Amino acid sequence: MNDGNLKITISTLNNQEYNLKIPKPLLINLLNVDKTSSIENTDIFYYESTLNNLLSTDVQFTYSEITGLITDIATYIQ
Repeated sequence: MNDGNLKITISTLNNQEYNLKIPKPLLINLLNVDKTSSIENTDIFYYESTLNNLLSTDVQFTYSEITGLITDIATYIQ
């Protein structure tokens, strides 16, 4: 986490690489974290279980090519 954003790098099958940022509120919504709980007051993104959930989740997202900021993210269901 840096400046309220989680910075990630996404590599595609054809070796394209995208450096993106996900705002913390979008991640909290994605992970279904209770916004009123005390867990929001601590940084949930330093917990190993949270990182494992993020790594094992298929998502689809919209991002700005100019800023690299993800503006919408949701769990991907095939």
